Amino acid sequence: GLSLYECMAELITSITPFIQTYGTLGIFFVAFIEEVIAPIPSLFSLMAAGFFLIPAGGEFTSVIWHAFVNVALPAGLGLTAGAFLLYAALYFGGEPFIRRWGRYAGITWEQIKRAESKIIRGRADEWLIFVLRVLPFVPNVVVSAVCGVFRYPLKPFLILTFLGGTLRAFIVSLIGWSVGAAYVEYAGELSRAGAIAAVIFLLVVAGISVAFVVRKKLAQRG
Repeated sequence: GLSLYECMAELITSITPFIQTYGTLGIFFVAFIEEVIAPIPSLFSLMAAGFFLIPAGGEFTSVIWHAFVNVALPAGLGLTAGAFLLYAALYFGGEPFIRRWGRYAGITWEQIKRAESKIIRGRADEWLIFVLRVLPFVPNVVVSAVCGVFRYPLKPFLILTFLGGTLRAFIVSLIGWSVGAAYVEYAGELSRAGAIAAVIFLLVVAGISVAFVVRKKLAQRG
């Protein structure tokens, strides 16, 4: 079978012509598709965009400008548009799903509503969402899904998604520009770290859920 590096190289090969042909519009579309349809790793497209859309020998101000206008801005807009669709789907579809299947995990919609009232008010939650959007290792789809299920307010969700996603794209595109043609290998290493981080994140969520259910059942027995 193909190695991780070879798989990533093939994925890059399929994405880069699209980015080269459509430029900023291509970045917007890839960021949108990544969020709602296909699991296209954003690191690939953003580093490829940095390599192709930022002048290799440009001055500092020119590099910063192209990184923001050509990559970060369209990527942030595409991510926000895609995140909104996923958020809306979970916002309206989360309740019937949890009412039907949540009992098997010991979770009720009433518990979700109580948790919602606690997590949508503080600055700490805003910073958390922003930081998760910036970190290249955290899957964007997870952030959008959780915010949708817990019905995080739409306006700050969109603002924080756009700001964090734009900053993330800006940073990763500069990495792609700086490493040049080696961006395939660097993207592979970052994606490997991202996969590990995603597994750890899911294990933590699972652990918290199990602890919540156990504590609830112990309280009922008491």
